[in-house]
Amino acid sequence: MNTDTILLIAVVVVALSFDVMNGFHDGCNAVSTVIYTGALRPRVAIGLAAMFNFVGPLVMGVAVAETIGG
Repeated sequence: MNTDTILLIAVVVVALSFDVMNGFHDGCNAVSTVIYTGALRPRVAIGLAAMFNFVGPLVMGVAVAETIGG
């Protein structure tokens, strides 16, 4: 493996780790109401939150993150 491949793998791992941590912290706020009211089972609510935390930036873009970062 060359240095570029190792760097790419490291960046992907860091990005996915950040996404998991972000979802861990924000997911509870998103799912607490639907779990408390009984609208969704906890596993379904957490699964949906995890999926949309991952898919959201891919579909909607990263304009907010760029604004905050700039």
